[in-house]
Amino acid sequence: MGNTRAEVFVFDGAKWSMGPPLPFGLNHPAAAALSGRVYVTGGYRTDGASRSALVLDPGGRAWRSLTPMTRPRAAHALLVVGNALIAVGGRSAAGEVAVAERYNVSTDTWTDLPGMPGPRDHVAGFVLNGLACVAGGRLPATTGAVSCFDSGSSHWTAVAALPEPTSGAGAGVLAGIALVAGGEDARETRLVGHVEWLGGGSWTTAPMLVPRHGFSLAPFGGRLWACGGATAPGIHATSACTSLNVTGA
Repeated sequence: MGNTRAEVFVFDGAKWSMGPPLPFGLNHPAAAALSGRVYVTGGYRTDGASRSALVLDPGGRAWRSLTPMTRPRAAHALLVVGNALIAVGGRSAAGEVAVAERYNVSTDTWTDLPGMPGPRDHVAGFVLNGLACVAGGRLPATTGAVSCFDSGSSHWTAVAALPEPTSGAGAGVLAGIALVAGGEDARETRLVGHVEWLGGGSWTTAPMLVPRHGFSLAPFGGRLWACGGATAPGIHATSACTSLNVTGA
């Protein structure tokens, strides 16, 4: 938990630059973009998992603090559904965080949601057809489970499991197709070196250009971008930045 960093880097499609630093160092936080704003929640600080919620306004020079989450969590997912954010999964000093939380942007409040089945951390999150989904993770063993929350019915449902269990993977959606890439096993001895995309109710697999774990997939310019992470099990950070499309290419 001592390997926390506050730096923020911004990519404009051609080059990287420094962005406004976080007010404190974090590792294993979750981030999401909504209405031009960037949100960062949770993560490990030097004293353990955090409840913090931060936002960077368009053109902002500093991060603003929002109402903290109800419970601390790190290695979780932060997902945009409608005009709300949903924090799913993660871990705190008390163990796996089962209860998901919804953040109302208009009222700056958090509301508890039904607990996810199979609470776990190091999840890969994505939003598909309005459902907030998490794939893989640790509980504590690595899992290939994919669980999705329907805000309309307030129910969790299971989607086809990943072909190979993974944790610390990246995930995203392009053209209505969900992709999960990379990751490692929970014992941190082996990388998962492929991309999987969901179509017709099943997952298809292709090799990943730069296998890694501990990263996110971010949509930009019609592709999903994987930047940073680690190219070996454990902490072996990389500056590599690659992208893929909906076929895994």
